[in-house]
Amino acid sequence: MVDEVDMNWEEVKSADDKDAKMKEIIKGVCHYEQVAKRWDSASKMRQWINEKKKNLIERIRKEVEVEYIKKKDEEKQKKEEDEKKKKEEDDKKVKEGEVKQEKQEEIKVEDIVIEQKKDEGE
Repeated sequence: MVDEVDMNWEEVKSADDKDAKMKEIIKGVCHYEQVAKRWDSASKMRQWINEKKKNLIERIRKEVEVEYIKKKDEEKQKKEEDEKKKKEEDDKKVKEGEVKQEKQEEIKVEDIVIEQKKDEGE
């Protein structure tokens, strides 16, 4: 049957004629119904496989999107934490600078008081 289809397939030029000729050959086979059932089941199997592929692709796409969003959120959170730490460090430095400045002012005041006492003692 395969050889007969191959021979007739090359003889016919247009696609419509090829389909019609193939149907005629298949109908001439004594096991036509069995062939038709197998083709039908093969067609259903192809549809089933395509649906499974589509579902798998969709699931993978969703997983990738979730992973991407999660990674992006983690990066954003890390960046915010780094900025917060930097701000805290800057605030700490400013406070330390203020404390140092206050200590320097106290030392100056003490120096002035000591000089005044020296001046009074002389």
